[in-house]
Amino acid sequence: MSEQEKTESVVTPQPPAEPQPPAEQINTVSTILQRQWVERRRRPDWVMRSVTVVALIGWTGPIIAFILLERARPEGAGFFSGLFDITVLNPWNSSLLRWAFVSIVSSLIVTSVGMFINTKRKRRKTDRFNRLLIVLGAFSIVLIVFFLANYAKYMHM
Repeated sequence: MSEQEKTESVVTPQPPAEPQPPAEQINTVSTILQRQWVERRRRPDWVMRSVTVVALIGWTGPIIAFILLERARPEGAGFFSGLFDITVLNPWNSSLLRWAFVSIVSSLIVTSVGMFINTKRKRRKTDRFNRLLIVLGAFSIVLIVFFLANYAKYMHM
């Protein structure tokens, strides 16, 4: 064997070296998590979906209140009795007015619970605050103020 064959058989070619990251990034947890983290959840979890259901259930309170308010109205009270200042002999049904007020307050309580759950469970970037709850909460507060301003004198509490 010649000298050239001995040196060729001993030296094996090395693969090109990969570029090394800077020394402060070699073993940090954040770089490992950034490389491996993939969002696998495609839709909201059951708690966030239940917040929407709670908001829809909360809307039944004002609907029930409007129905009860219509039923509690005196028989003769209408457009013309208000227009011509005609006195109505039948009073408002105070028990139905109380139940209408209770349904509005219960709607506000349900909304408050839904908002509390929604604020505690906002974990992902895609989680949003439920707009139905905001609108229902504001609507319930306005209804309570309106109800107390106009119908409290008929409730006989």
